[in-house]
Amino acid sequence: MGCAFALLVFAATSARAADETKITAPVVHGQDIDASRTGPAYIGGSLRALFAGGEIRDAKPMPFAREIAESATYDGFTVPGPHLLIEGITFTGPLDIYVKVPTVFRGVTIRLENKSHWAIHTRPGAGPFYFLWSQAGAAEGESAPGSTALLLRAGNAVVYRSHISNASDGIHADATGAIIRENLIDELATHPGDHNDAIQIAPQARDILIERNRILNVNPQTSCLYNAGSGVTIRDNYLAGGGWVIYGGANDNGHDGVGAHNVSVTGNIFGADHFPKSGHFGPVAYWDARNTWSSNRTSNGKEIKP
Repeated sequence: MGCAFALLVFAATSARAADETKITAPVVHGQDIDASRTGPAYIGGSLRALFAGGEIRDAKPMPFAREIAESATYDGFTVPGPHLLIEGITFTGPLDIYVKVPTVFRGVTIRLENKSHWAIHTRPGAGPFYFLWSQAGAAEGESAPGSTALLLRAGNAVVYRSHISNASDGIHADATGAIIRENLIDELATHPGDHNDAIQIAPQARDILIERNRILNVNPQTSCLYNAGSGVTIRDNYLAGGGWVIYGGANDNGHDGVGAHNVSVTGNIFGADHFPKSGHFGPVAYWDARNTWSSNRTSNGKEIKP
């Protein structure tokens, strides 16, 4: 490793450590999350460079990414082995991730200036994906029908302390292994024919953890959380809006498929930010009593039963 590159890595690591010392005690519940505690601004992110997006592939030159040769820890998440670090960048177009090594986005802004159908798409077979202290969605007035901010079709994804907004759907978790923690998902855009889900978990998805997020869907359809997967834990979130706040996954949410199983929904607060019943129709639909539902309540403390 050349001396100049070593100094660059040391400087970046020192700056990151300084950033992380600014992070106060972790939030204890999704109601503690707001725009001021997520995204690049909180860690001092600033526009260092502007790129149009594109494909992230093995052996392809990427001027916005740095190759890190060894394991490293970012915001408490250890990234194993060599990986790509994309930090402090703003993108105006969508990104397709094919690369096999882990990819870390930290302090990144993706605000699409064209009507793209995703901000980031992790393709099947891509390596682990980390989206930390970042923000994603369309620029104002630019969201496309059916658009998704983070389309996660590769396994092992982490979305942490990020702000997802101005897309028809916030996050699609379509593979195995995802941690979605302490994010703000709000201001979902809608177009004729859209079915707005802040987070959608596909039938093939497994081992998904959704905790301490603040999730708001101003639209009277479809949901804050649409679950059709299994091994899903939804805990300590603040949820409000959609037609039903949570689709529980029984009978594949009425589509005559295999129902979601090994699902736990605990300790969540259902707010009335947009509708008196939390969702336009109510808090939960298609709940399977064989799954676990406990300690869920309204924002004024009333117990919610499925």
